Amino acid sequence: MWDNFREEVERLLDLLDTAFHVGDGGFGFYPRRSYMEKLIKQNEWLKKRNCVMHNIRGNHDNPNWFLPKYKMIEFFGGEDKKVPAYIKEDMYYLVDYVSPIEYTEFITTLSNIKFVPDYAVVHEGGHNILCIGGAITIDRIMRKMGRDYFPNEILVHKPAVLKKIRGVNIVVTHTIPDFIPPFNQDSELIRNFAVHDKRLTDELIEERQIMTRIYNDIVANNTIDYWFYGHFHHWNNTYYKTTQFLSLPPNKAYELKNEL
Repeated sequence: MWDNFREEVERLLDLLDTAFHVGDGGFGFYPRRSYMEKLIKQNEWLKKRNCVMHNIRGNHDNPNWFLPKYKMIEFFGGEDKKVPAYIKEDMYYLVDYVSPIEYTEFITTLSNIKFVPDYAVVHEGGHNILCIGGAITIDRIMRKMGRDYFPNEILVHKPAVLKKIRGVNIVVTHTIPDFIPPFNQDSELIRNFAVHDKRLTDELIEERQIMTRIYNDIVANNTIDYWFYGHFHHWNNTYYKTTQFLSLPPNKAYELKNEL
């Protein structure tokens, strides 16, 4: 992901000082120390180019990286308690170990890489940008819970929060409402996983319906010009009422010329 993203930044370098990643960066899938080293390099690369990258959570990201700081410390502390004693005594674990407080402090203080909590509004370039992450992993039965699959990856509807939001004109999410393509929740790929994951298809349909309810809550008090999303890994451009919905394929950017 990162190498291709760098190419996009270089391509747009003259205009780009703020980027929004629509999810699935794979954040949090690696041992703590090695991931810190990786992010330090990425952050320095962005800093040299005066570019800040805001990330929303995809289903292929650790959702706990997008929590408030105190909840992150609680989560990573809980992870540590589950590590067997024989692993704790192993030299590799000792060398690679990073405490929950140190790890949380690192994640939340990167200068040019930001992890945006769900329902946060980011103010950039005269725009108010609402960010909502989350989606279902269709191959979850093949993944290891807590390593590359997290049950709390799902989209969460917070109507009470949305009713208070005003002045938003751009939305960035991972998945989308059910009136925006793709419409097929019964593709061959999904059917192959649904054979062994009996609730998968129903949950995918429900997820899109939840996002439609989120859409209705947003537009009740806001006029949305652009709605960006990822998840489906293909390009799509759909107009619905006053909003342009744009699906971004992996490692490709859409440029809001002279607007953002």
